[in-house]
Amino acid sequence: MAQGSLISPLLYDWYVNDLISSLSSQFGIEYTFAYADDIALLCLGHSEIRSAISLIEDWSLANGAQLNKAKCGILPIRKREAPSSRKELEGIPFVQTYKYLGVPLDSSMTLKHLASYMKSKMKKFSQRIGFVLHSVVGTKTRLNLWENYARCYFDYFAPTIMICDQSSKFERLFTKSLKKALDLPLHLPNDVLL
Repeated sequence: MAQGSLISPLLYDWYVNDLISSLSSQFGIEYTFAYADDIALLCLGHSEIRSAISLIEDWSLANGAQLNKAKCGILPIRKREAPSSRKELEGIPFVQTYKYLGVPLDSSMTLKHLASYMKSKMKKFSQRIGFVLHSVVGTKTRLNLWENYARCYFDYFAPTIMICDQSSKFERLFTKSLKKALDLPLHLPNDVLL
């Protein structure tokens, strides 16, 4: 089946369904996350990681799939971000950040990498919308541009932001981008804006 085909995701899901079922039964459904072609596991310790790798390697061998360990990563979750003393485990590297479903996660779940990513996207948007003259495009169109470009980023990342309890960090960025899109003063109170 060609990549990008409408049926490809469904066929892939059928293909890996038994792997995801095996991981869920061994490690718990609440610790197994799978969406599209991304699978993530929350493991407690190196022995669980080794068991997961072994299970995935056995499944890959039995199903004619090749596990690309270079595209995998082990992200240790800690209170404070600190480099891991280990470089790899069973050929899979320990990483400082890992992108899961487009969300760059760090070991302390601060979302600092996501915040800088969002800031750069909002800065580019603000620069571009700044070139749009009010005499050419009205407020409603500027709001539609903001909703279709900027707001979709906030909507996509909202679940992660809420789970990691980082909403205040992103709320300021949200309102600032909206004020710039509508060419409103940045000191305008948010309650007036909303």
